[in-house]
Amino acid sequence: MADAFVSLRAPFREGSHLRLDAAVYALTYLDVHDFDQNALSLGAVYDWTFGAWRTEAGLYAGYGTLGGDAFDQTGGGSNRTGSFWGSSNTRTITPATRSFPISGRYSRSEC
Repeated sequence: MADAFVSLRAPFREGSHLRLDAAVYALTYLDVHDFDQNALSLGAVYDWTFGAWRTEAGLYAGYGTLGGDAFDQTGGGSNRTGSFWGSSNTRTITPATRSFPISGRYSRSEC
């Protein structure tokens, strides 16, 4: 079995409030390829600050395979708001993340 995961989080350009997120995952079984898994996830998040409050809102899409066939194809959005005070105290308000199936026989939706 071989397993690999890579994740990247970077601003769209220097000084931009837009951030790009990407992840790639691969799991390969050396003797049974019917269970090999691959996944790709891409997202864009915009963040802004109002005094001590910080808000992030974004969209993402994901595509996965199982045994070489399309397995999980989703997209969605998220929003997170947090406040910082003192040197180490944080409070965060995180509404539920919404995802929806894009296509595929095995697509699923999570709330």
